Amino acid sequence: MVSGNFPTDTIIWAVFSIIYQQVENNVIQPRIQSRATQVEPFIVVVSVLFGGTLFGIPGALLAVPVAAAIQIAVRDFVGFRRGDFDDPEIPLPPTPPPGEEPPEVQPA
Repeated sequence: MVSGNFPTDTIIWAVFSIIYQQVENNVIQPRIQSRATQVEPFIVVVSVLFGGTLFGIPGALLAVPVAAAIQIAVRDFVGFRRGDFDDPEIPLPPTPPPGEEPPEVQPA
């Protein structure tokens, strides 16, 4: 049996579904992914939009990991350029006194 409010119920359900999807995609998902990958929510949204626009579904799926990798690379590069790159696994060569040649560094 068909209800007398068939078009009204369908329209209400469609509007609710669209609003829920927009809130989830633009508010909830970026916050969850930003906590998981430590990327800003704005970067998550922009990267998914660009990835999806340029490469479709695979681009949207790979956008957040690629954005996280780029952010890590930029942070490390900026830190290295500033001189506050203190990784004990990668020793920096010793700085020679002025006027002396730097010593040969043996590869590991």
